[in-house]
Amino acid sequence: MASSSQRRGASWSSPSGSQHRTMPQSSPSGSHQPNVSQPSKSAGDNTLQSSNGKLPIIANADGRVTGVYSAKWSSRVGYWIRAIVPISYASWDKVDGSFKDEVWLKLMEEFQLNVNPTMGARKNIEKWLTPKFRYWKYALRGKILKNCESEQEAISSCPTGFDPIHWEAFAIHENRQEVKDMCAKNAENRT
Repeated sequence: MASSSQRRGASWSSPSGSQHRTMPQSSPSGSHQPNVSQPSKSAGDNTLQSSNGKLPIIANADGRVTGVYSAKWSSRVGYWIRAIVPISYASWDKVDGSFKDEVWLKLMEEFQLNVNPTMGARKNIEKWLTPKFRYWKYALRGKILKNCESEQEAISSCPTGFDPIHWEAFAIHENRQEVKDMCAKNAENRT
């Protein structure tokens, strides 16, 4: 079985070999990320690590995560989704539960919730993971697939480190006319 990084990849290269983007390479332990604020230990009672070394976060009743470490949470959600979930899934609700469980477990290794993560609380929190998965696919469409003139070119433009089987399924799905039409309509609606 392929490792998480083999399933989705670490960097993208165009067919010409030019580098498009380097995917996040922060360590799983959550090393410093320049775009995430690092509050001081004296900034308040929510900024200290819990006794188990995890970062405390507040989950509201609707599942939205708030508090001093909410930006760090958001960043790590995106990181773990890209590191674990294969790109071939059409949408977050179709992602196999084992991948969702793995993302959840990685997040729970780093963060301490203010609520017991029962299935109800977890379900509410997980609905906020959907946009991260959607944005990852959107970024791949914009950086790689939009420059491809054919389905075969899209398939052959598999970024370094991505599982070619999952990339092919993603490229074929994204090349379907109804998906292209939906993306164009969504872009039009955003303007």
